[in-house]
Amino acid sequence: MQAFSEILDQWKTQQPEDNKADYYKIFTAVTNFDKHIARRYDGMRNSCFFDTVIAMLVDKTITTADLEDFSEEAKSEISKSLKFREVNQL
Repeated sequence: MQAFSEILDQWKTQQPEDNKADYYKIFTAVTNFDKHIARRYDGMRNSCFFDTVIAMLVDKTITTADLEDFSEEAKSEISKSLKFREVNQL
């Protein structure tokens, strides 16, 4: 969403005569985001759920507060994975 905002802010600042290039930028950004969402969620199976939750935390789509109903074991494993990603700069 930040990418969309940046494109729109740039367009507002520049106020170009021809909006074609800016329209294409926003169209491309939306299309790429849509592909990202489709890859992450379409056909998601239980085996992918854990990794999807971690990716959502990394993207800040959800917070650790959203995990309150998870088991302590699941929260611990998620925490370990997040720390691993941080230490290894993944």
